[in-house]
Amino acid sequence: MPTKKFATQAFAISSHRRVARELAEEPPDGGVLGDAHWAALASAWQARPGGVTPEGEWYGDYAGIRWTIWTHLRAHQSGALVEEYHSATSHQMRLTPRGERYYRAKWQHYRDLYPGIEAPEPVAETPGQT
Repeated sequence: MPTKKFATQAFAISSHRRVARELAEEPPDGGVLGDAHWAALASAWQARPGGVTPEGEWYGDYAGIRWTIWTHLRAHQSGALVEEYHSATSHQMRLTPRGERYYRAKWQHYRDLYPGIEAPEPVAETPGQT
């Protein structure tokens, strides 16, 4: 039976690995996005840095994409890929830093998987550029 000291050490190692994964340039896979999810992520990429604004009367309808798609991206297995941002005058759905890294890392994979979805290629950015 593991001792309390062993369990504490195992937890500490696990925590360090988690932090290392979070700081890594390429996020963990977290499964394959469906076509609607990839289209939503691509919309958020194209709308950087401000984000996608709502369409219609209901503010949850960002870029004509169902609210449930956005909530799945907010609760992605590897961490939130998008976040809802509210200011005094507007609402936007925008990429998180993890979402930007995910888009860059997975763009070629999803371009091959869903060629009909307009998703601009991420270009190398110079320092100070968003």
